[in-house]
Amino acid sequence: MKIYKGGRMTEFLRGAEVGQDLWWAPKPMKTRTTGCSNVGLLTMGIGITGILPVLERELSTNPTSKVVLLYCNRTSQDEVWVEKIKTLSETHTDRLTFTRHLTREAVKATDSEEHISHDRLTPDVLAKYFAGWDPRDSAFRVVGSERQKRAVDRVLRQMGFRQDLVVRKGLF
Repeated sequence: MKIYKGGRMTEFLRGAEVGQDLWWAPKPMKTRTTGCSNVGLLTMGIGITGILPVLERELSTNPTSKVVLLYCNRTSQDEVWVEKIKTLSETHTDRLTFTRHLTREAVKATDSEEHISHDRLTPDVLAKYFAGWDPRDSAFRVVGSERQKRAVDRVLRQMGFRQDLVVRKGLF
């Protein structure tokens, strides 16, 4: 775990010992994906804490939706819960595409099914994941800093996605 100055979990983690087991259950985020054929979950950094329950709920309650989880970090050292997400991806191979997006580190995929992207998160990169999606039948959850969320929101709007189905409330 990382402790960030001013981070929401800092007050709880500050007294933890190295190697100490910690447990918490994040409150699931509300989402408006019910009934959509395509669901895009984009998280930057520690935003995965709130996205993971949304992902699990989507996979268990909407059996026909296709889900893309784009997990963006600077380096692989910043990632958490990758193995858990890989397990979900293996369980839902026909519905879930999990892509790790690292902007400051080149990491090779460990198997042919793993998706790792290394570019900056640009409109072209987002278009690669969501091109061909029906803008009237696609919902998004975006979690990150306000600047990151605004940038992703702008790109999704340019791609024609319905803004009432882009939820950008989150951890920051």
